[in-house]
Amino acid sequence: MRIVKFLMIALFVWACYLNLNDSDGVFWIILYGMAALITGASLVRSVRGPAFAAFVAFAIAAIVISIGVDRWHVDSERAREAVGIAICAAWMLILGRFSGVRAIGRG
Repeated sequence: MRIVKFLMIALFVWACYLNLNDSDGVFWIILYGMAALITGASLVRSVRGPAFAAFVAFAIAAIVISIGVDRWHVDSERAREAVGIAICAAWMLILGRFSGVRAIGRG
């Protein structure tokens, strides 16, 4: 799971980088940065509470943004934004569910 966490941190940091030149980039950098920070914190401690709180926030944001999507296509910026937040929400749900769970035989 540690490798997956490092991969997700890299994905969220990369998403932050991609949004540096966006007109509403500050919002997306904060959003993806928060996902990266919670994932990073999960490497050293349980983040069950913060992960579930972030899941709720991301899920609501994904629903709100997806309401304005008229077509789900790669050319639609709103669709890509909704999918990005949905990925954050799904990851926070997974992270919250398995936060603090140790592998068998690892004490």
